[in-house]
Amino acid sequence: MRLSPPAPEVQYLPAIFRKIQGGDIRIPAFQRDFVWSYNQLLSLLESVYRGFPIGSILFWRVDSRILRVESSGETVFPNLPEKFPLSYVLDGLQRLSALYGCFHWQLVDCESPYNVLFDLDREEFVHYRKGTHPDHYLQLSKIFSPKDFLGSQGALSKEPNADHLLEIAVKLHSSFQEYLVPTVTIFERDVEEVVEIFERINSTGTRLDTVDFLRAVTWSEAFDLNDALSVILNSAEDEGFIIPDETAIKIFAMSLNKDPTPNAMLQLRDLPAKELKGALGLASGSLGKALRFLKQECSIFSYDFVPYEGQLLLLVKYAMSSGPSFNSNVEAMRKWFLCISFNEGYRGKPDSYLVRDMKQVEGFVRGDSPPLTTKLSISEEDFLERSFTRGKALSAAVANLFTSTDPLSIYTGELIQILSYMTEFKSNNYGFIVPLQVLKKTSLGESLHNNRILANILVLNEDESRQFKRDDPVELLSGIHDRLENGDSILHSQMITRKALDFLKAGRFDEFLRTRALAMFEQAKSVVA
Repeated sequence: MRLSPPAPEVQYLPAIFRKIQGGDIRIPAFQRDFVWSYNQLLSLLESVYRGFPIGSILFWRVDSRILRVESSGETVFPNLPEKFPLSYVLDGLQRLSALYGCFHWQLVDCESPYNVLFDLDREEFVHYRKGTHPDHYLQLSKIFSPKDFLGSQGALSKEPNADHLLEIAVKLHSSFQEYLVPTVTIFERDVEEVVEIFERINSTGTRLDTVDFLRAVTWSEAFDLNDALSVILNSAEDEGFIIPDETAIKIFAMSLNKDPTPNAMLQLRDLPAKELKGALGLASGSLGKALRFLKQECSIFSYDFVPYEGQLLLLVKYAMSSGPSFNSNVEAMRKWFLCISFNEGYRGKPDSYLVRDMKQVEGFVRGDSPPLTTKLSISEEDFLERSFTRGKALSAAVANLFTSTDPLSIYTGELIQILSYMTEFKSNNYGFIVPLQVLKKTSLGESLHNNRILANILVLNEDESRQFKRDDPVELLSGIHDRLENGDSILHSQMITRKALDFLKAGRFDEFLRTRALAMFEQAKSVVA
């Protein structure tokens, strides 16, 4: 039998709303709750108002119950009995939820992402705030209610600039009434074929959420990936880490002996619910071990300082493979983890690269493979040429490098607690010694846009940040022995040698930075040696 191809069409927005109200369009239980920010929602409304495209919506038309329909109070769609045929929303839920929610919000005096007004004077969308609802604002939930819209027009007609306000109100109504949304509907397909459609859409570059996708293909009455995801994420939060949903799903797949790659994770759909549930303990327990390893062995207390997802996944693989002998090789794993961060070892690497390393870790645990490499591929020049930037692997490694020297405050000489600067990547925890205008005169060149060179950094207590910005860091360090008895210890803890300090005092900033870069590089070598 020849199957019907996916059917593309364009539908008026109000027509889609009527289908939602009638229960013809439903949300599968695997879909996420509404997660858009207030600004994202307003941006979507503005796009429709200005006639911009907002992308297509993907539906799956079915004649019988295949997926459980979301019926929780979290969705703005009406909770109606299921009548077949109906269409599941496979892609575009956030856009549909935002638009439907705004135009059908009933609690007009309640602050909500969906309670949006339109400023007719300024022609802009704003969220409702109690006490700020002047007459020239029109509530979107009144647009498609003929009675409410006529009432709003009547009120506007009494305003001094009534003609202008009424003209904009009609324009607003027409913009949404006549807006056409491209949709694609899949007919006469079973779950396996829908999975393949998802895969092919992914391969052409259309963004689809991996977590939602896996929820779709593994869902059954006996197993809901939402629940599994919550267990894994909660085990991370118990250790103080917030990890991405997608990372948690990959860990879950690994606990079922699947590689954390799209093709391998698709195989989860073939496993029975009992086996899926049984893997949760291994997934959450191994993740907990890996995160405790980061805290105890690497002094890392936040996912901010884990440069690559692959590093965490590989530590989890080590925990799964080593079992009760986990502590036997933690030193080798610590050196590898830090080395990857310094070398930016997973930057731009394909999935196969991580899978290869996982196989080596398994062999290492068994005793038939060497440990992962701990050879640095950077040099002292990297500490001169690279900037300290959140989200960059080398920057995270440098922040972590200070934990190996127990930095002391340049103001008080007291120990700066590791938790204060390794729990969150914040600018207030760091200062930069040589000012930008001075750096521009050095051999580093005039192309510099800031003074955040790695060799120019030091660690501060957060409450010292404001004072540091008022002070002259060069003078502050130059006179450190006059101010504090433990000046040498402070400098050493901040990786500033006596030779570097002499260059700084003499205004020889080129030599200062090069000497400091060398000292930091030598310290990096020592922590992975």
